[in-house]
Amino acid sequence: MMHVFPRLLLFLFVATVLLSCSDESTAPVTYSVSGTVHQAETGTVIVGADVVATRHDNGQELGRTASDAQGAFLLKGLPAGPLDIRIEAEGFAPVFFPSMDPKRDASSLSRMSVQLVVADSCCSGSLLLTVKNSTGEKLVDKPVVIKKAGQMIADPRTDENGRVRVTDLCPGDYVIRIGIDGYRVYEAVFTINAECGVVELTAVLQGESSGCCDGTLTVTVRDEHNAVVHGAQVRVWKNGAIVHTTFTDANGVAVVTDLCQGKHGVDVLKTGMTPREFLFTIDELCNPVTKDVTMETLGCCSGVFSLILRDATGNPIPGAKVVIKKGGTAIEDPVTNGSGEVVVDGLCRGEYTYRIAKEGYGVVEGSFAINQNCDPVTREAVMQGSGVCCTAVLTVTVTDSTSTPIAGATVKLWRGGAVNETAQTGAQGIAIFEGLCAGEYGVSVLKSGYRTREFTFVIGLDCGPTTKSLVLEP
Repeated sequence: MMHVFPRLLLFLFVATVLLSCSDESTAPVTYSVSGTVHQAETGTVIVGADVVATRHDNGQELGRTASDAQGAFLLKGLPAGPLDIRIEAEGFAPVFFPSMDPKRDASSLSRMSVQLVVADSCCSGSLLLTVKNSTGEKLVDKPVVIKKAGQMIADPRTDENGRVRVTDLCPGDYVIRIGIDGYRVYEAVFTINAECGVVELTAVLQGESSGCCDGTLTVTVRDEHNAVVHGAQVRVWKNGAIVHTTFTDANGVAVVTDLCQGKHGVDVLKTGMTPREFLFTIDELCNPVTKDVTMETLGCCSGVFSLILRDATGNPIPGAKVVIKKGGTAIEDPVTNGSGEVVVDGLCRGEYTYRIAKEGYGVVEGSFAINQNCDPVTREAVMQGSGVCCTAVLTVTVTDSTSTPIAGATVKLWRGGAVNETAQTGAQGIAIFEGLCAGEYGVSVLKSGYRTREFTFVIGLDCGPTTKSLVLEP
């Protein structure tokens, strides 16, 4: 009897420990997603962007937050397992990161540098796609992935006629990707035009023997001091459209998988750092590719440019359009207020140009620089009355020697010895420049693997449209 009490104490102690361990082991483990949201064109932070996480398989909402005054966001309490993350803000096209696992992808889902693009005017375009094999058989109940800017926006399955219809598409380039057992992965690019029309396409899938699609690209990103860059956005391009988007992890590494044989382009973006671009090729064996990239810190991005616009008598001119460009790319296009003023903030260090136009006045152009301290810059401009028009449109169509459109060609518009504007050809090989004034211009067209072409043209006093077709030779 003397031994019963100690044994009872021992049993109670062991039971208590086991229960405690059981409670701890069954406690749910949660994960977080964090990052910052910026405007892609300017790097300006976006305040109040909605960040929503939903379960991938059933769409159940798992968490929601909004970016703060610094554009930062933090989503806590997320479970492991596939989930979708959607980030959107008023006036911008949303971005969508599908089937992310916060446990598996923890490094890439912290300190994300998310870039939002200004939304297009219409979003009512449609794609009607028919999927069949090389014998003409319609492929039924097969998955189709539609991407824009490297992000999946739809994943329908073909109906009983081998068709899918995707609606509510905004203007721009899209990628179709179809992966079905027994067939080679199919990839194609299509474009929704400015009128948001309907695109009808047929995808013909070939047997496995026609090529590989399991290539891998590994990118390591460091700064000028050899420190790893975490949260840089890595985008892979093919045939003029973004096919994959990911972010570097805590080691500065981003891995892109499921790449098909052929030439690809990559750009690496991080707010406050110089963007980087490079080309690579997946060979016929789909051997892995590695690349080291160095990005330089831009310094400050808090510069402010103020412009005061008056007429020849000193009165303010409201309603004039002011286009601010950096490196030939437009980043802002405000309109002067009732006092003839515009203010553009969030500018990084570097050289900028501006162009002011209003019906009935001569165009005014100028330049300014944001210094390393991001000190504010103020300019005053005077517009003279003029009958010169500024409504001309230039359309450039680029093809190869077989009349196949060349997507992703860089088209530079020159005036007065400087690059006035830069554009990329879309899936149809077309680049368009609008709002051009009467006068003489030059154009250069560049594409890796092809010879550069150049030409000059003149816009008449009636600002009639100009069209030009170019053939690029290897």
